[in-house]
Amino acid sequence: MIIGYRINKINVNAEEPKGQLEIKANVKVDSIKKKDFFVAAEKKPGLEFGFNFTADYGQAGKISVDGFIFYIAAEEVMDEIEKKWTKDKKVDDDRMIPVLNKAMHLGYTEAIVLADRVRLPSPLRMPRVSAKKKEEKEETKEQA
Repeated sequence: MIIGYRINKINVNAEEPKGQLEIKANVKVDSIKKKDFFVAAEKKPGLEFGFNFTADYGQAGKISVDGFIFYIAAEEVMDEIEKKWTKDKKVDDDRMIPVLNKAMHLGYTEAIVLADRVRLPSPLRMPRVSAKKKEEKEETKEQA
């Protein structure tokens, strides 16, 4: 179970975009280590997942967000995660997917704001409101 997070490093570099931009976003876990957390005034053992989120704009720049996701579970589950990570840098999907989703959420949240500040396009396509075309409106009226 994810109990918290901390962002510890943000890096942004931007150049004047020239031509068509291709934005590539990526998130990865680069470390897992045991750590004690205070939860409801109690010290509990847990895991700290180090992550890196990157939005790469090619020649136009890059946004990078590094941080930690704090995770607690049954002792045997955490031992299994740490053992698999130490052995081959992998963790079962049912454990890793929620961590990656949280890291991606945090990365995109920061990157959207930062991209706006340095005048780069958002790394995530934002929804847009649009009007119905005149033909669609007329078809809808006829069907009613």
